[in-house]
Amino acid sequence: MKQPGETKGKQIVKMLLAALPFAAVLGILLAVSLAGGDKEPKDQGTADRGTEMLASGDSVAGKVVPEDLETGETMLEGNAWSLIPDGSKSGESVSREDMLVNYMSVEELQVLLPLTVLQEGYLEGQFQEIPEEAGDQISNMVAEMELAYRENPPADMPSVKARDWGRYTSQLAREGLPPGQGAFYDRLDALCRRYLDNGALDGVEYKKFGCFTTDAVMYSDLGLEMEEAYDILWWFKYNNPQYYFLEGWGLKTSEALYPYLYDFAVSGEERVKITNELFDKLDGWIGSVNDDEVTNWQRELAANHLLCDRIVYNAEYMGDYRIDQSLYSAVMMESTVCAGYAQAFCAMMNASGVETVVALSPVHAWNVVCLDDGGYYAVDVTWNDNEDEDGEPGHRFLNVGEVSLKSLDSEKEHTYTDVYTTWIPGISQDDYVPTQYDRTGEDPDESVTLLATPENLHVVSDEDGILGVMWNAVDHASGYTVEIYNSDGTKLLTSASFQNPYMTVRYGTRDLLAIRVRAEAVLDGEEYVSDWSEFLLADTSAVQEPESSESGQEDLHAPGNFAVTDVGTSYASFAWDRVEGAAQYQVVLFRDEEHSQTWVSSNVTDPAIKYVKLQPDTRYHYGVRAMKTVDGEDIYSDWGYFSLTTTAETSQ
Repeated sequence: MKQPGETKGKQIVKMLLAALPFAAVLGILLAVSLAGGDKEPKDQGTADRGTEMLASGDSVAGKVVPEDLETGETMLEGNAWSLIPDGSKSGESVSREDMLVNYMSVEELQVLLPLTVLQEGYLEGQFQEIPEEAGDQISNMVAEMELAYRENPPADMPSVKARDWGRYTSQLAREGLPPGQGAFYDRLDALCRRYLDNGALDGVEYKKFGCFTTDAVMYSDLGLEMEEAYDILWWFKYNNPQYYFLEGWGLKTSEALYPYLYDFAVSGEERVKITNELFDKLDGWIGSVNDDEVTNWQRELAANHLLCDRIVYNAEYMGDYRIDQSLYSAVMMESTVCAGYAQAFCAMMNASGVETVVALSPVHAWNVVCLDDGGYYAVDVTWNDNEDEDGEPGHRFLNVGEVSLKSLDSEKEHTYTDVYTTWIPGISQDDYVPTQYDRTGEDPDESVTLLATPENLHVVSDEDGILGVMWNAVDHASGYTVEIYNSDGTKLLTSASFQNPYMTVRYGTRDLLAIRVRAEAVLDGEEYVSDWSEFLLADTSAVQEPESSESGQEDLHAPGNFAVTDVGTSYASFAWDRVEGAAQYQVVLFRDEEHSQTWVSSNVTDPAIKYVKLQPDTRYHYGVRAMKTVDGEDIYSDWGYFSLTTTAETSQ
């Protein structure tokens, strides 16, 4: 998992302060502790949330106050508390700014409210069992609130601005669900729209668990098991970021789920205000991406950079709120974990016309996008939130394929949770390579971008454990990338670049290899690639490596005096002294420092070589020996060995 970066200023405190108006317990604590104990919330009485007691059947703003489900005690409105700063009159409401000025400093808050470290990544919630009768009461209370509003709507009730709410999510998240699961997904959407649009709906408090819940979402009549309903709820929550107020926790009966609302969004009126503020800000971000960029790739890159610039990765949160699992934390607090990054990118990209879903493993959240070529690729903005060497936000994990993603993922953070494997699109094997049009928005140079696919891939030699492969040269190509897989093409064994349309590889004891190649060209600093060739299935003889010949060996001494000529995070060049009498050199990249396992083998005529597509901060081990042919027999020198380490990537 990505570790938290350095916070921008006092971002953690900013996050906590943003939550304070919705956490009355904290409000009471601040009023007593920081005001010397002589200023208390109005009419606190027996309420532990700093709110007035209301008699059953009383109403506030036309809303019926229901009775408690478990004890029969009076339910409390989620927005009825107030704080009284020094010098204010009893009963006056207090703005967030006044409260901060009169009650606390940053240092006092940090001492008063120590932070709780949660598991990094996204969190799956839990559901508490309640009796069917209690569930019915919750639904009845919601119906009473809606009825009271229709019969006596407050004149000053705020309203949610009209928006196309479906633009922030992708149909990809819905398409993979079978009929029963899809129907439950649609019911969740209908429920959330009620709470998004309707300021009359407050959360219903269930005191036993100290939570505020929504109305019921029935699942049993759809033939679903409770666990199925849970899984769909998690999938729905993270792929519908517009419903930022929906927690991943809740209550359950044998027939229905009752999802929780985040405490800051319990009040319907307050939720309307937050919704307008949040999406005004988010739409501003989306507008900046679409106004300045032309292609989908440019919009992706711009959204990635914007989120990396604006958001601080911060795993230290108030454990009772789990706000870091919402779009709210990413946009309004600008401080979140992977769940917030992924939901923000999902919302921005879908609204910009790029189909995007949130992908989930047991500990991590990232995105999968569908690009113009019809392929699916992984995007991990959380892992991109590190600066490159030029000071710009990173984009190493933008549109990567399965091979790259898994090769850089030792902890398997990007391995889908089992239940989601049929819902999340499978990503392409290879990284997406942006075209000239992607980068510039200009029409591509057809002579370069439309490189022909390499053809006539065939074996030209198979001798002494070394396989030679050749293919037809491609016009305008400046080089080729060759990939070698196991026999069924499911596991990449190695990848290497060659300037000419041929290559050699030492295959060890493998009997079958699957080989493919693509052409590449560079024009004005831009890289272009062809499609991959069809796989060549090579049946090898699997003979052992040849021993050095005694005859004539004294004529070739082992290469030596190795020196690094250039090295970076993904490439390395080195050279050695020319061996007198050598016609060429065999260079082998080994998998181990004992030089027992061959990774890739190449023959060169000059005493120098360059390797690309290496991993950063990794030590590689090489062997070089001189070669010549006498009377049709290959003569080899002894091996000369050399090791080097690529440079490390810079990070925050």
